[in-house]
Amino acid sequence: MSADVTRRTAGLWSYYNPQKRLRVGDTVNYWLYVQRDGLGYQRLGLTHRGTWGQGQGQGSGLSLNGDRFTAPTPSGGPSANCELSATYVNGRPACKGQVVFEEDFKTLNLNRWSHEVKISGGPDYEFCIYAPHPENTFTNKGLLHLHPTMTNDKYGADFVRKGKLELTDCTAGPINSDSCSREAMFSYILPPVVASRINTKKNFSFKYGRIDVRARLPRGDWIYPEVWLQPLREEYGPGLASGRILLAMARGNRQLRGPPPDSDDLSGKTLVVGALAGGKNVGSAAARRKFFTRRSDAGLWTEQFHNYTLLWTPDNLAFSVDGVEIGVARPEELGGLLRGREDEETDPWAEGSRIAPFDKEFYISLGLAVGGVHAFPDGCKSGNHDKPWKNTGAKAMLSFWNARDTWHSTWNGQSDLLVESVKVTALNN
Repeated sequence: MSADVTRRTAGLWSYYNPQKRLRVGDTVNYWLYVQRDGLGYQRLGLTHRGTWGQGQGQGSGLSLNGDRFTAPTPSGGPSANCELSATYVNGRPACKGQVVFEEDFKTLNLNRWSHEVKISGGPDYEFCIYAPHPENTFTNKGLLHLHPTMTNDKYGADFVRKGKLELTDCTAGPINSDSCSREAMFSYILPPVVASRINTKKNFSFKYGRIDVRARLPRGDWIYPEVWLQPLREEYGPGLASGRILLAMARGNRQLRGPPPDSDDLSGKTLVVGALAGGKNVGSAAARRKFFTRRSDAGLWTEQFHNYTLLWTPDNLAFSVDGVEIGVARPEELGGLLRGREDEETDPWAEGSRIAPFDKEFYISLGLAVGGVHAFPDGCKSGNHDKPWKNTGAKAMLSFWNARDTWHSTWNGQSDLLVESVKVTALNN
């Protein structure tokens, strides 16, 4: 047998084959070929014979350590008595109740987290440049800070209207794509805000399990957090066809009323969690959304730290905050609902399970965003100021920028997304 190993698991380069079983005394003959920086290195004719462990899950099995094999069992990792969970981590089964991911942000571990570097585009069209600048992403006293800054402050006066931006380390496509390179022209300005988004896509993904995020959401007009689970691969299609899970979202406006006649409270007092699936973007008619809201009577969700939890099983997605369940999204309200469409041949989830598209591995994404064309409905009002742009307007970002005197003064030391910890635990069944 042979396999390409392109990702580390628990810091180790390892290969797992559930179809193969080793017995005590078996001899393994193997060879290695490694590519690094465009060069290839090989070791042939290697042999190992010994006592083999039975553990399975993240960090288990056999790994190469110099010239010898070891069978590591990291803290919280699998043991010889492992009972397999429904949870999968990086393509491999985990043990029941195993802590498969834990982050305390004493430092920003770039072996675990990667920056998204791009000029924002679909499906949300935030008014942001996502960049890896240290002033936008940093840790302090055990907290991750995702901090918004003004584009002109970073790149120069009037850069938004007259500048040309090339993100040489862009992660969203070739350098000549609109996501990586853009020039301001007339009313087509550059995004006026530099923000941050980091994720575990390169190093950690999972299917089913419990994720706990302890965070304080950002405050400031037209700011909001992006605390998501995103699909590792777009196996059901691009856009939102492969799904997105919102773990915590509250708009940063201290006072925000929706459009009349209902004029719902959309301020930082209202927490939104849930799942998105289908459609090219959040607002498309084909998109299916199952959101749950919880209104705080004690103040804003942006004022204190809270524990946001998702329990994701093959049957449903259950959302809670501070130990109190907010809502449960079931297949009939997500993928299962689409099975009843007239044109079932075009249903991208027909080949999946009942909970498709939420039956594939997802990775963790933490970000801060501003504006965009879906987070704030047209006609809403922040304090005494009308929302300054139309979601369908060709000059939406310019209108937002021209109204900066009404919103930038609300950004202060509370405008960072602060994350204290992230923990993922395998299911017990």
